[in-house]
Amino acid sequence: MVQHILPEKIYSEAVISNNIAHIAGQVADTENASFEIQTHETLKNVDNALSLCGTDKTKLVSVQIWLSDINDREAFNKIWEQWLNGANPPARACFQVTLIGDYKIEIMATAEV
Repeated sequence: MVQHILPEKIYSEAVISNNIAHIAGQVADTENASFEIQTHETLKNVDNALSLCGTDKTKLVSVQIWLSDINDREAFNKIWEQWLNGANPPARACFQVTLIGDYKIEIMATAEV
């Protein structure tokens, strides 16, 4: 069974299939904020999306992180480590990409439900 969470016209906030939640790319609430603020807001939005699926960051399987500037990777890793707070780290990949507008980070995740 496939369950679409908050479906919109062109995407769903998340899709659950075979007890795996596939979370759509999450960005910050504040597009023109600093990298650190955007990272905290983005991780909060990941938490919220996971919660909508009945899961949390302790059940993350994999994460893709897109940064507009790969030089922000160290700053991201510091915030990421605090956010995980001892949870088992998922498999992950981190890329430099061109993001829409003034977004500096986007995160897409999968987690067990």
